[in-house]
Amino acid sequence: MGNTQDFPRIKVGIGRPAGQMPVATYVLQGFAKAEQTEIDVAVMESVGVVRSVLKLGLDRALSGVRI
Repeated sequence: MGNTQDFPRIKVGIGRPAGQMPVATYVLQGFAKAEQTEIDVAVMESVGVVRSVLKLGLDRALSGVRI
């Protein structure tokens, strides 16, 4: 990968702040109790994707194949 920004990554969207809250403040604050379950699911799904990439390779994992 060297000195490049071209590498696989997992992104989890968290929405946008309401009103005038600065984006940095919104992104860095803790999750609300109601959001925690959704975050837990997203993390577990991400773990499954990483496992598939490690076992099957990036191309097969990105095609939707899971282990």
